[in-house]
Amino acid sequence: MFKLTAVICFLSMGVNNLDLCIKGEIPMMYSTYEECFKAGEEIIDYMNPDLIARNIALTLTCEKSKYQNATYIRLPI
Repeated sequence: MFKLTAVICFLSMGVNNLDLCIKGEIPMMYSTYEECFKAGEEIIDYMNPDLIARNIALTLTCEKSKYQNATYIRLPI
């Protein structure tokens, strides 16, 4: 199983123009690296114009999950 990890950076924040970066995970699991990579490309293609307009950088990486049988369940809010 593979998961997508994300690093999102808000570029040139505040008076000192510092980058603020946050690391997290996309709450989905993928059976293969190829499936994970494709999902990452689709997310980037969808979000890229908005990210550029807002001066935000996003990096997605597929990582092998240490929980081989993990599943994420989305709960209603």
